[in-house]
Amino acid sequence: MKTDLNYPDVIDVLPFVEATAPNGWVITYEFPNDIGVDHPSFNDTQMIFLGDVNGFFGFNDQSDMDLNGYMEGITNPEEIAKSFWGQIAELYPQLMERI
Repeated sequence: MKTDLNYPDVIDVLPFVEATAPNGWVITYEFPNDIGVDHPSFNDTQMIFLGDVNGFFGFNDQSDMDLNGYMEGITNPEEIAKSFWGQIAELYPQLMERI
């Protein structure tokens, strides 16, 4: 579903996801269009991929069925990161400790 909104590239969102990551989370650039988000307590299928989903930002885990979320309509990279971490906090409140 393509929209007229101008969504940023993954590389533009990456620094905001990194800067706002809670303690313990590992953020990586997954070429070409994803941000990898992992935590030491996760198993092999729980790594989260944040990136383009039908033209807007969204995320899912490697199994592509247990966890997902969307940021449709959000075009500001900082707001995308904030929405992402807010949704992750609802799913994994015990992993959201800040330094």
